[in-house]
Amino acid sequence: LEKVDEMLKWRYLESGPPMLPVEGPEEEPRSAQFLKSLSPGIDTAKAVKLDKGDIIFRKGDPGETMYIILDGKVQILQEEGDRPFVQAQLGRGNFFGEMAIVSNHPRAATAVASAPSVLLPVGKEVFLEKVRTDPAVALHTIQILIVRLRRSLQMLS
Repeated sequence: LEKVDEMLKWRYLESGPPMLPVEGPEEEPRSAQFLKSLSPGIDTAKAVKLDKGDIIFRKGDPGETMYIILDGKVQILQEEGDRPFVQAQLGRGNFFGEMAIVSNHPRAATAVASAPSVLLPVGKEVFLEKVRTDPAVALHTIQILIVRLRRSLQMLS
C-alpha cells in the first residue's frame, strides 16, 4: 500500500499540484464580519496589486504582516520533498499570514498570487491590538486556525 500510495502521489504531483477545496460559503458571512471589525486602523491606500505568479512570502520568512484578499486568488503552498503542493486556495474576502503573527514563528508556507490580485496588508501591531480589544476578532481567528489545522491533518492522512 505504501508503494502504491507513493506512486500515486508522485504521478498526481507531476500533473500539477493537488488542491484542497476553496473555503466554503458558510464561512463568508463570518469572514465578512471579521474583516469589517478589522478595518478601522487599516490604511486601505496601502493595498498591493499583484500579477499571477507573484510571490507574497516564502516559507521561513519572518511574519510581520497578514493579508486580506480584496480581489483575486492566492495559493498557500507546502512542499513534499522538493515538490510543491497547494495546501489552500483562498479568494476574495479571505485572509492569510496570521499564523506567523500569532505564533511569532517564521512563515510555515509560501503564498503566491494564483491570479491577478489586490491584497490589503495588515501589520502585526494593528492585528494584535484588534485581537486584544475585540473578542470576536480573537474568536474568529481561532476558528479559522482550527479549520486550517483540520485541513492540514486531512491532507496528512
